[in-house]
Amino acid sequence: MRRALYSRPFRIWHWLNALVILGLLATVLLRKTFLSYKTNAVVIQDELAKLGTDITLDAAKAIAKTIREPMWEWHYVLGFVLAALLILRIVLHFKERTMLFFAKVKRAPSMHKKGIYTLYGALYAFVSFMVLS
Repeated sequence: MRRALYSRPFRIWHWLNALVILGLLATVLLRKTFLSYKTNAVVIQDELAKLGTDITLDAAKAIAKTIREPMWEWHYVLGFVLAALLILRIVLHFKERTMLFFAKVKRAPSMHKKGIYTLYGALYAFVSFMVLS
């Protein structure tokens, strides 16, 4: 049987991290598209007008914001999960040094490995920014 390159906790962390980031991106995309309060406020106002009820645009916006609120709560929760996963990644770094990609590098890394380091650094900087925001 072949030994896995990364430990089970690290693989679980990897897939949880991917799912959480996709969930965060999905909530942002939904907020900016299908659940946009500006677009939905006009739809609410028009549909209520067809039923004989007139409301102001501000009232329709308030209703539209209320509709998307549960989705935004998921975004908030996923943000905390991402923060916990980032902390877990730091713990895994110190607990399982053998799994760390950077530890396998010789003194003078090739241009390819320097590029990989740069991309990993950018990824972790981006995830850290997501956690802070």
